[in-house]
Amino acid sequence: MIEHIYIDNFKAFNEADIYFSPVNIIVGNNGAGKSTLLQILSFLSSVTHEDFSSVLSRRQLKVENIRSKLSTKKKIKFVTDFSLDVDGKNKKLRWGLYLTPNSGKNILELTEEWVEDNPDVYDSGKDYLRFKFASKEAYRLKKSGETENITVFNYTSSILKLIDTDNNDFPELASVKRFLDYSYSYDLLNPDEMRKSGRGTAEMIGEKGRFLTSFIKGLSETQKADLNKRVNILTNTIKEVETKTSGQPGWTTIVTTENYGGKNIKFDSKDISDGDLRLIAFASLAEVESSQGFILLDEIENGINTQKAKLLMEWLLNYSAKYNKQMFVTTHSTVFVDYVPPESISYIYRNKDNGWVVCEKLFETDAMKNKLEDFYPGEVLLNMNESQIIDALLKKD
Repeated sequence: MIEHIYIDNFKAFNEADIYFSPVNIIVGNNGAGKSTLLQILSFLSSVTHEDFSSVLSRRQLKVENIRSKLSTKKKIKFVTDFSLDVDGKNKKLRWGLYLTPNSGKNILELTEEWVEDNPDVYDSGKDYLRFKFASKEAYRLKKSGETENITVFNYTSSILKLIDTDNNDFPELASVKRFLDYSYSYDLLNPDEMRKSGRGTAEMIGEKGRFLTSFIKGLSETQKADLNKRVNILTNTIKEVETKTSGQPGWTTIVTTENYGGKNIKFDSKDISDGDLRLIAFASLAEVESSQGFILLDEIENGINTQKAKLLMEWLLNYSAKYNKQMFVTTHSTVFVDYVPPESISYIYRNKDNGWVVCEKLFETDAMKNKLEDFYPGEVLLNMNESQIIDALLKKD
Protein backbone atom coordinates (compact mmCIF):
# COMPACT_ATOMS: atom_id res chain seq x y z
CA MET A 1 0.00 0.00 0.00
CA ILE A 2 0.95 3.65 -0.24
CA GLU A 3 1.77 4.84 3.27
CA HIS A 4 2.77 8.42 2.48
CA ILE A 5 3.13 10.79 -0.43
CA TYR A 6 4.92 14.12 -0.82
CA ILE A 7 3.52 16.37 -3.56
CA ASP A 8 5.05 19.66 -4.65
CA ASN A 9 4.01 22.11 -7.37
CA PHE A 10 0.98 20.23 -8.74
CA LYS A 11 -2.03 22.57 -8.87
CA ALA A 12 -2.68 23.68 -5.26
CA PHE A 13 -0.52 20.90 -3.77
CA ASN A 14 2.75 22.42 -2.59
CA GLU A 15 5.09 20.73 -0.10
CA ALA A 16 2.15 18.52 0.90
CA ASP A 17 2.88 15.54 3.16
CA ILE A 18 -0.07 13.13 3.24
CA TYR A 19 -0.34 9.85 5.17
CA PHE A 20 -2.66 7.05 4.15
CA SER A 21 -4.40 3.94 5.53
CA PRO A 22 -5.60 0.79 3.74
CA VAL A 23 -8.98 2.55 3.34
CA ASN A 24 -9.07 6.33 2.90
CA ILE A 25 -12.29 8.31 3.00
CA ILE A 26 -11.48 11.88 1.98
CA VAL A 27 -13.82 14.71 2.94
CA GLY A 28 -13.68 18.49 2.68
CA ASN A 29 -15.35 21.50 1.12
CA ASN A 30 -15.77 22.08 -2.61
CA GLY A 31 -12.52 23.21 -4.21
CA ALA A 32 -10.39 21.92 -1.35
CA GLY A 33 -8.51 19.41 -3.52
CA LYS A 34 -10.25 16.04 -3.07
CA SER A 35 -10.63 15.28 -6.78
CA THR A 36 -7.17 16.66 -7.53
CA LEU A 37 -5.64 14.21 -5.05
CA LEU A 38 -7.33 11.37 -6.95
CA GLN A 39 -6.03 12.88 -10.21
CA ILE A 40 -2.49 12.76 -8.83
CA LEU A 41 -2.79 9.13 -7.72
CA SER A 42 -4.33 8.22 -11.08
CA PHE A 43 -1.49 10.01 -12.89
CA LEU A 44 1.18 8.16 -10.91
CA SER A 45 -0.47 4.78 -11.50
CA SER A 46 -0.62 5.46 -15.25
CA VAL A 47 2.90 6.71 -16.01
CA THR A 48 4.43 3.27 -15.43
CA HIS A 49 2.84 2.09 -18.69
CA GLU A 50 2.00 5.31 -20.59
CA ASP A 51 3.92 8.41 -21.64
CA PHE A 52 3.26 11.52 -19.57
CA SER A 53 1.64 13.29 -22.55
CA SER A 54 -0.71 10.36 -23.18
CA VAL A 55 -1.88 10.41 -19.56
CA LEU A 56 -2.46 14.17 -19.64
CA SER A 57 -4.34 13.95 -22.94
CA ARG A 58 -6.60 11.16 -21.68
CA ARG A 59 -7.34 13.19 -18.56
CA GLN A 60 -7.86 16.35 -20.66
CA LEU A 61 -5.14 18.17 -18.73
CA LYS A 62 -2.68 20.75 -20.04
CA VAL A 63 0.83 21.17 -18.66
CA GLU A 64 0.28 24.87 -18.03
CA ASN A 65 -2.71 24.03 -15.84
CA ILE A 66 -1.13 21.40 -13.62
CA ARG A 67 1.91 23.38 -12.47
CA SER A 68 0.93 25.31 -9.37
CA LYS A 69 -0.05 28.95 -9.78
CA LEU A 70 0.66 29.36 -6.07
CA SER A 71 4.40 28.74 -6.46
CA THR A 72 7.29 29.93 -8.61
CA LYS A 73 9.05 26.55 -8.61
CA LYS A 74 9.81 24.86 -11.92
CA LYS A 75 9.84 21.17 -11.05
CA ILE A 76 6.82 19.05 -10.13
CA LYS A 77 7.82 16.56 -7.46
CA PHE A 78 6.28 13.32 -6.20
CA VAL A 79 7.84 11.13 -3.53
CA THR A 80 5.80 8.04 -2.68
CA ASP A 81 6.45 5.63 0.21
CA PHE A 82 5.20 2.06 -0.21
CA SER A 83 4.81 -0.95 2.03
CA LEU A 84 5.00 -3.89 -0.40
CA ASP A 85 5.55 -7.61 -0.58
CA VAL A 86 8.92 -8.37 -2.18
CA ASP A 87 9.72 -12.06 -2.58
CA GLY A 88 7.46 -12.92 0.35
CA LYS A 89 8.83 -10.25 2.69
CA ASN A 90 7.43 -6.84 3.53
CA LYS A 91 9.65 -3.97 2.40
CA LYS A 92 9.36 -0.22 2.76
CA LEU A 93 10.28 1.36 -0.57
CA ARG A 94 10.42 4.95 -1.76
CA TRP A 95 9.75 6.06 -5.34
CA GLY A 96 10.77 9.56 -6.38
CA LEU A 97 9.61 11.22 -9.60
CA TYR A 98 10.63 14.78 -10.55
CA LEU A 99 9.21 16.35 -13.71
CA THR A 100 9.83 19.60 -15.58
CA PRO A 101 6.85 21.12 -17.42
CA ASN A 102 7.43 22.40 -20.96
CA SER A 103 4.35 24.53 -21.59
CA GLY A 104 5.42 25.45 -25.13
CA LYS A 105 5.35 21.81 -26.24
CA ASN A 106 2.65 20.85 -23.69
CA ILE A 107 4.83 18.00 -22.39
CA LEU A 108 6.35 16.88 -19.12
CA GLU A 109 10.02 15.88 -19.15
CA LEU A 110 11.56 13.44 -16.72
CA THR A 111 14.15 15.22 -14.58
CA GLU A 112 14.93 12.65 -11.90
CA GLU A 113 13.61 9.25 -10.80
CA TRP A 114 14.66 6.73 -8.21
CA VAL A 115 13.51 3.73 -6.18
CA GLU A 116 15.25 3.01 -2.88
CA ASP A 117 14.82 1.47 0.52
CA ASN A 118 12.89 4.05 2.53
CA PRO A 119 15.63 6.05 4.31
CA ASP A 120 13.17 6.93 7.10
CA VAL A 121 12.98 3.21 7.97
CA TYR A 122 16.37 1.73 7.10
CA ASP A 123 19.69 3.13 8.31
CA SER A 124 21.61 1.76 5.34
CA GLY A 125 19.35 0.96 2.43
CA LYS A 126 19.93 0.26 -1.25
CA ASP A 127 19.24 2.13 -4.46
CA TYR A 128 17.29 -0.04 -6.90
CA LEU A 129 16.86 2.59 -9.60
CA ARG A 130 18.50 5.95 -10.15
CA PHE A 131 18.19 8.42 -13.03
CA LYS A 132 19.20 12.07 -13.43
CA PHE A 133 18.56 14.03 -16.60
CA ALA A 134 21.57 16.25 -15.95
CA SER A 135 23.97 13.32 -16.32
CA LYS A 136 21.81 11.35 -18.80
CA GLU A 137 22.75 8.27 -16.79
CA ALA A 138 20.49 5.62 -15.34
CA TYR A 139 21.10 2.33 -13.58
CA ARG A 140 19.15 -0.37 -11.79
CA LEU A 141 20.24 -2.90 -9.19
CA LYS A 142 19.84 -6.61 -9.88
CA LYS A 143 18.84 -9.16 -7.27
CA SER A 144 22.37 -10.51 -7.52
CA GLY A 145 23.76 -7.15 -6.37
CA GLU A 146 25.10 -6.31 -9.82
CA THR A 147 24.43 -2.80 -11.16
CA GLU A 148 23.07 -2.59 -14.70
CA ASN A 149 23.19 0.61 -16.74
CA ILE A 150 20.05 1.65 -18.62
CA THR A 151 20.05 3.49 -21.92
CA VAL A 152 17.29 6.09 -21.86
CA PHE A 153 16.03 7.40 -25.19
CA ASN A 154 12.71 8.82 -24.04
CA TYR A 155 12.52 11.42 -21.28
CA THR A 156 8.73 11.70 -21.44
CA SER A 157 7.86 8.59 -19.42
CA SER A 158 8.82 6.90 -16.18
CA ILE A 159 11.84 4.59 -16.22
CA LEU A 160 9.57 2.04 -14.52
CA LYS A 161 7.83 1.70 -17.88
CA LEU A 162 10.88 -0.32 -18.97
CA ILE A 163 10.57 -2.81 -16.12
CA ASP A 164 9.20 -6.28 -16.89
CA THR A 165 7.22 -7.38 -13.84
CA ASP A 166 7.77 -11.04 -14.76
CA ASN A 167 11.56 -10.61 -14.63
CA ASN A 168 12.66 -11.58 -11.13
CA ASP A 169 16.08 -9.95 -11.58
CA PHE A 170 14.60 -6.71 -10.22
CA PRO A 171 12.06 -7.75 -7.54
CA GLU A 172 11.83 -4.35 -5.81
CA LEU A 173 11.20 -2.48 -9.06
CA ALA A 174 8.73 -5.15 -10.20
CA SER A 175 6.81 -4.85 -6.91
CA VAL A 176 6.43 -1.07 -7.25
CA LYS A 177 5.40 -1.30 -10.90
CA ARG A 178 3.02 -4.20 -10.26
CA PHE A 179 1.27 -2.27 -7.47
CA LEU A 180 0.80 0.74 -9.74
CA ASP A 181 -0.22 -1.37 -12.75
CA TYR A 182 -2.94 -3.02 -10.64
CA SER A 183 -4.36 0.33 -9.56
CA TYR A 184 -7.53 1.61 -11.17
CA SER A 185 -9.28 4.97 -11.33
CA TYR A 186 -13.05 5.00 -11.66
CA ASP A 187 -13.40 8.71 -10.93
CA LEU A 188 -17.02 9.77 -11.14
CA LEU A 189 -18.82 6.69 -12.39
CA ASN A 190 -20.79 8.16 -15.28
CA PRO A 191 -24.21 6.59 -16.06
CA ASP A 192 -24.10 7.98 -19.63
CA GLU A 193 -20.83 6.10 -20.21
CA MET A 194 -22.21 2.92 -18.65
CA ARG A 195 -25.27 3.05 -20.90
CA LYS A 196 -23.13 2.91 -24.03
CA SER A 197 -22.96 -0.33 -25.99
CA GLY A 198 -19.75 -2.31 -25.85
CA ARG A 199 -17.95 -4.62 -28.22
CA GLY A 200 -16.18 -7.79 -27.16
CA THR A 201 -15.16 -8.31 -23.55
CA ALA A 202 -13.07 -6.31 -21.09
CA GLU A 203 -11.03 -7.14 -17.99
CA MET A 204 -11.98 -3.90 -16.21
CA ILE A 205 -15.04 -1.67 -16.03
CA GLY A 206 -12.86 1.24 -17.18
CA GLU A 207 -12.66 4.91 -16.22
CA LYS A 208 -16.11 6.30 -15.51
CA GLY A 209 -17.48 2.76 -16.06
CA ARG A 210 -17.07 3.04 -19.85
CA PHE A 211 -16.46 -0.71 -20.34
CA LEU A 212 -19.03 -1.99 -17.84
CA THR A 213 -21.10 -3.70 -20.56
CA SER A 214 -18.07 -5.51 -22.03
CA PHE A 215 -16.86 -6.44 -18.55
CA ILE A 216 -20.18 -8.06 -17.59
CA LYS A 217 -20.35 -9.84 -20.94
CA GLY A 218 -16.96 -11.46 -20.28
CA LEU A 219 -17.87 -12.87 -16.85
CA SER A 220 -18.30 -16.61 -16.38
CA GLU A 221 -21.72 -17.99 -15.47
CA THR A 222 -20.57 -18.42 -11.86
CA GLN A 223 -19.33 -14.82 -11.73
CA LYS A 224 -22.59 -13.56 -13.23
CA ALA A 225 -24.56 -15.45 -10.60
CA ASP A 226 -22.43 -13.88 -7.84
CA LEU A 227 -22.87 -10.46 -9.43
CA ASN A 228 -26.65 -10.85 -9.53
CA LYS A 229 -26.72 -11.78 -5.83
CA ARG A 230 -24.79 -8.63 -4.91
CA VAL A 231 -26.90 -6.42 -7.18
CA ASN A 232 -30.11 -7.81 -5.69
CA ILE A 233 -28.87 -7.11 -2.16
CA LEU A 234 -27.83 -3.57 -3.06
CA THR A 235 -30.94 -2.64 -5.06
CA ASN A 236 -33.70 -4.96 -3.71
CA THR A 237 -35.49 -4.74 -7.07
CA ILE A 238 -33.04 -5.97 -9.73
CA LYS A 239 -33.11 -9.75 -10.03
CA GLU A 240 -30.72 -10.16 -12.94
CA VAL A 241 -28.14 -8.19 -14.89
CA GLU A 242 -27.25 -9.43 -18.37
CA THR A 243 -26.11 -8.15 -21.75
CA LYS A 244 -27.90 -8.38 -25.07
CA THR A 245 -26.97 -7.71 -28.68
CA SER A 246 -27.69 -4.12 -29.63
CA GLY A 247 -27.74 -3.01 -33.24
CA GLN A 248 -24.73 -4.40 -35.10
CA PRO A 249 -23.52 -7.95 -34.35
CA GLY A 250 -20.95 -8.05 -31.58
CA TRP A 251 -22.20 -4.90 -29.87
CA THR A 252 -24.08 -5.35 -26.58
CA THR A 253 -25.81 -3.27 -23.92
CA ILE A 254 -26.84 -3.91 -20.32
CA VAL A 255 -30.32 -5.24 -19.58
CA THR A 256 -31.83 -5.71 -16.11
CA THR A 257 -34.75 -7.81 -14.97
CA GLU A 258 -36.85 -6.33 -12.19
CA ASN A 259 -39.81 -7.90 -10.42
CA TYR A 260 -42.97 -5.92 -9.67
CA GLY A 261 -46.24 -7.52 -8.58
CA GLY A 262 -44.87 -10.97 -9.32
CA LYS A 263 -44.03 -10.01 -12.91
CA ASN A 264 -40.51 -9.89 -14.36
CA ILE A 265 -39.94 -6.76 -16.43
CA LYS A 266 -36.83 -6.14 -18.53
CA PHE A 267 -35.24 -2.69 -18.75
CA ASP A 268 -32.70 -1.58 -21.37
CA SER A 269 -29.74 0.47 -20.26
CA LYS A 270 -31.39 3.73 -21.31
CA ASP A 271 -34.23 3.00 -18.84
CA ILE A 272 -32.06 1.94 -15.88
CA SER A 273 -31.73 4.66 -13.23
CA ASP A 274 -28.40 6.43 -12.68
CA GLY A 275 -28.22 5.14 -9.12
CA ASP A 276 -28.85 1.52 -10.12
CA LEU A 277 -26.16 1.71 -12.82
CA ARG A 278 -23.66 2.96 -10.25
CA LEU A 279 -24.64 0.17 -7.83
CA ILE A 280 -24.18 -2.40 -10.63
CA ALA A 281 -20.72 -0.96 -11.25
CA PHE A 282 -19.81 -1.16 -7.54
CA ALA A 283 -21.06 -4.75 -7.40
CA SER A 284 -19.00 -5.59 -10.51
CA LEU A 285 -15.77 -4.51 -8.82
CA ALA A 286 -15.88 -7.68 -6.71
CA GLU A 287 -15.17 -9.70 -9.85
CA VAL A 288 -11.90 -7.83 -10.43
CA GLU A 289 -9.80 -10.33 -8.51
CA SER A 290 -6.47 -8.53 -8.60
CA SER A 291 -4.51 -8.19 -5.40
CA GLN A 292 -2.50 -5.14 -4.33
CA GLY A 293 -2.87 -1.79 -6.04
CA PHE A 294 -5.57 0.75 -5.26
CA ILE A 295 -8.99 1.85 -6.44
CA LEU A 296 -10.08 5.49 -6.78
CA LEU A 297 -13.75 6.44 -6.41
CA ASP A 298 -14.83 10.08 -6.58
CA GLU A 299 -18.03 11.27 -4.86
CA ILE A 300 -19.28 7.78 -4.08
CA GLU A 301 -22.67 9.06 -2.92
CA ASN A 302 -23.73 10.40 -6.34
CA GLY A 303 -27.09 8.92 -7.28
CA ILE A 304 -27.06 6.52 -4.31
CA ASN A 305 -29.89 6.51 -1.76
CA THR A 306 -28.48 7.15 1.72
CA GLN A 307 -30.33 4.04 2.93
CA LYS A 308 -27.78 2.04 0.92
CA ALA A 309 -24.81 3.80 2.58
CA LYS A 310 -24.18 1.23 5.32
CA LEU A 311 -24.41 -1.74 2.96
CA LEU A 312 -22.23 -0.14 0.29
CA MET A 313 -19.48 1.03 2.65
CA GLU A 314 -19.39 -2.33 4.44
CA TRP A 315 -19.00 -4.05 1.09
CA LEU A 316 -16.14 -1.75 0.06
CA LEU A 317 -14.35 -2.37 3.37
CA ASN A 318 -14.71 -6.14 2.94
CA TYR A 319 -13.52 -5.94 -0.67
CA SER A 320 -10.44 -3.97 0.36
CA ALA A 321 -9.56 -6.50 3.06
CA LYS A 322 -10.23 -9.58 0.89
CA TYR A 323 -8.10 -8.49 -2.06
CA ASN A 324 -5.55 -6.36 -0.19
CA LYS A 325 -6.76 -3.44 -2.29
CA GLN A 326 -6.16 0.07 -1.01
CA MET A 327 -9.18 2.36 -1.36
CA PHE A 328 -9.33 6.12 -1.93
CA VAL A 329 -12.89 7.42 -1.80
CA THR A 330 -14.11 11.02 -1.76
CA THR A 331 -17.52 12.04 -0.48
CA HIS A 332 -19.57 15.07 0.55
CA SER A 333 -22.02 12.85 2.44
CA THR A 334 -22.07 13.00 6.23
CA VAL A 335 -24.05 9.74 6.18
CA PHE A 336 -21.52 7.57 4.32
CA VAL A 337 -18.68 8.42 6.72
CA ASP A 338 -20.67 6.99 9.66
CA TYR A 339 -20.04 3.47 8.36
CA VAL A 340 -16.23 3.50 8.14
CA PRO A 341 -13.56 3.40 10.87
CA PRO A 342 -12.90 6.99 12.07
CA GLU A 343 -9.16 6.48 11.55
CA SER A 344 -9.76 6.04 7.82
CA ILE A 345 -11.25 9.54 7.40
CA SER A 346 -9.01 12.36 6.16
CA TYR A 347 -9.93 16.04 5.98
CA ILE A 348 -8.61 18.17 3.13
CA TYR A 349 -8.56 21.96 3.16
CA ARG A 350 -6.70 25.01 1.85
CA ASN A 351 -4.25 26.94 3.98
CA LYS A 352 -5.77 30.42 4.38
CA ASP A 353 -2.39 32.13 4.16
CA ASN A 354 -1.05 30.68 0.90
CA GLY A 355 -3.85 28.58 -0.62
CA TRP A 356 -1.84 25.37 -0.40
CA VAL A 357 -3.65 22.08 0.16
CA VAL A 358 -3.42 20.40 3.56
CA CYS A 359 -4.71 16.85 4.13
CA GLU A 360 -4.75 15.34 7.62
CA LYS A 361 -6.40 12.47 9.46
CA LEU A 362 -9.64 13.92 10.80
CA PHE A 363 -9.66 12.19 14.19
CA GLU A 364 -5.96 12.12 15.02
CA THR A 365 -5.87 14.91 17.61
CA ASP A 366 -7.44 14.59 21.06
CA ALA A 367 -9.62 17.61 20.28
CA MET A 368 -11.29 15.63 17.47
CA LYS A 369 -11.13 12.17 19.07
CA ASN A 370 -13.05 13.40 22.11
CA LYS A 371 -15.99 14.37 19.92
CA LEU A 372 -16.48 10.71 18.97
CA GLU A 373 -17.53 10.00 22.55
CA ASP A 374 -20.84 11.77 21.87
CA PHE A 375 -21.22 11.87 18.09
CA TYR A 376 -20.84 9.76 14.96
CA PRO A 377 -18.21 11.02 12.47
CA GLY A 378 -20.90 12.42 10.16
CA GLU A 379 -22.48 14.33 13.04
CA VAL A 380 -19.11 15.84 13.91
CA LEU A 381 -18.74 17.11 10.34
CA LEU A 382 -22.34 18.32 10.28
CA ASN A 383 -22.00 20.33 13.49
CA MET A 384 -18.62 21.96 12.80
CA ASN A 385 -17.71 24.50 10.15
CA GLU A 386 -14.36 24.38 8.34
CA SER A 387 -12.67 26.94 10.61
CA GLN A 388 -13.63 24.97 13.71
CA ILE A 389 -12.34 21.73 12.18
CA ILE A 390 -9.04 23.31 11.16
CA ASP A 391 -8.56 24.80 14.63
CA ALA A 392 -9.15 21.36 16.17
CA LEU A 393 -6.72 19.71 13.72
CA LEU A 394 -4.03 22.23 14.58
CA LYS A 395 -4.24 21.34 18.28
CA LYS A 396 -1.52 18.72 18.04
CA ASP A 397 -1.01 16.49 21.07
